[in-house]
Amino acid sequence: MSRLSSHIATFENQAREKYNTALGRIHYDKPTNWFQSILNRTILPPLREIGFDSQLSRTLFQIAIHSWQEMGSSVDDCLWIHPSLTNSIEEIRNSVLRRAEKKALIEKRMARMSSREIHDHFRKSMAPENLTSLLDEIATSWVILPRAHSLLRKNDGCCLISYLKYLKREKNPDFKRIIARIVTEFIGNYSLKFASENQSERAVNEVIFYGYAMMFWQNLAKPPTGCEELAIYRNFLDWAKSFLKKTNFITDDKIEAVNDMVAMEKTLFPSEPITPESYRGEIASEKFLLTLRHGKRGLEATCNSFGLAGNKLQSIGLDQPLIPSSVKALTGLIREVEIEKTNETRKTKQTILQFMQRLRDTYYRGLTDNLSVAQRGLPDQLEFASQRLVSIINKFIGQFSLKEHHL
Repeated sequence: MSRLSSHIATFENQAREKYNTALGRIHYDKPTNWFQSILNRTILPPLREIGFDSQLSRTLFQIAIHSWQEMGSSVDDCLWIHPSLTNSIEEIRNSVLRRAEKKALIEKRMARMSSREIHDHFRKSMAPENLTSLLDEIATSWVILPRAHSLLRKNDGCCLISYLKYLKREKNPDFKRIIARIVTEFIGNYSLKFASENQSERAVNEVIFYGYAMMFWQNLAKPPTGCEELAIYRNFLDWAKSFLKKTNFITDDKIEAVNDMVAMEKTLFPSEPITPESYRGEIASEKFLLTLRHGKRGLEATCNSFGLAGNKLQSIGLDQPLIPSSVKALTGLIREVEIEKTNETRKTKQTILQFMQRLRDTYYRGLTDNLSVAQRGLPDQLEFASQRLVSIINKFIGQFSLKEHHL
């Protein structure tokens, strides 16, 4: 296990200890037979697929068991369904799919544009006469689907089944990401707001908060197979951040826990490209594999760290040639991949190859034209480092592709 992975595991264990301590103060009322059957068959399996620990899932329903059981009738063993909810979700889904198609088309066009053309495109898009069309493209109605703590009603519990139905069958990652986020927030907020009367309010707050913190660290380190594109970890982080605004049980420990989560996300998904000054040896290289486990989001973050913007090289500071730093970071990443590759998912392996190919094909395209005056004073160093990087990538791609030919 790498040093950074161990660091993440430590945070997870700290959250788990506090979760287990609070768990000891939770009362357990036996669910009815029909609801136990619904839990095992319909609710818990899809929750596992979006990063929920099995024990935490059961605990969340146990906390508010009497309220959750109002989603159906124990007399005829049936569930109540909001008839209009499915129609609303379907409309939102169609809107999201239209936006995804348009976004993909724009990205494809931009890949062939020059920097000047991209600038002109965005300038025209933000012109006042073009802004009104955005209202037709943005699916705003999904934000008011039942899940917000302040707006939830007890009889909203039956909405969960409709959400889970879409979660289970959805293939489009953009819409599935939205549904996963709604489900995560909905369950946490509902159990928090409608906990059974015999529960300690403080214990409920701590079980849910530290349970979600636990899930953040677990899913940040490695998302569930098939959910690499969904940013699952972010759902737990967003809920934990909003938790601090809706409870009377705010403590320094909880604030520090949220700050730690935010800081680690910034570490894995930096907004600035790598530089000799920002490179920090082992941690700087080992973080890239963790980042690349998160699909396209991880790919873009890693490309940004190596100075890539789209299929072009970002501008380089006059006194900060990135090539030697990138070679060092790349060799560290390859070392981590060699250690962990048998444990990586098919999707992660594909993302790793995409990154390597993009770095090789794009990063140094037209490098000579991009060199600053100061960098032109180091032609031998830059040329050697550039050749070294391309050689490393070609060797890695050849060996990795051969071993993973089934990709």
